[in-house]
Amino acid sequence: MHLYWPKAFNELASFERLDLFYFLFIQFS
Repeated sequence: MHLYWPKAFNELASFERLDLFYFLFIQFS
């Protein structure tokens, strides 16, 4: 499904996941 997403939306989703990753990294570090 992600192949049909607009490029900007895909990038936004990637940044959101990256932000979540850092949040979890900080919480569990």
